[in-house]
Amino acid sequence: MLVPTVMHNAVAHSLCDLIDGLKRISPRAQEPIIVHVQAPRLMAPGDSQLSSEQIEQMLGQLARVLAHFLAGPQVAAEPQSTTAAAK
Repeated sequence: MLVPTVMHNAVAHSLCDLIDGLKRISPRAQEPIIVHVQAPRLMAPGDSQLSSEQIEQMLGQLARVLAHFLAGPQVAAEPQSTTAAAK
C-alpha cells in the first residue's frame, strides 16, 4: 500500500509535468488540470476511503491523461533539441 505522502507526491509531480507540457501545446486545456487537482481530494481522509487498488487505478488513469495530452510532436521533439543544445 502506498503511503499518503507518496500518493500525493505522485499526483503533484504528474500535475507539474502536465502543466509544463500544456503551456507549450495546449495552454487553454482546463480539464486535465481539474482532474489532477481533484485527485488528492479523493485520497484525503474522510467519509469514503479509497482502497489501495482504487488509488493505484487512479494514479494509472492520471498517467494516461498525462500521456494523452503530452503525446504530440512538440513534446517528442523537445528532448532532441535539449540533447542537441548539450553537444
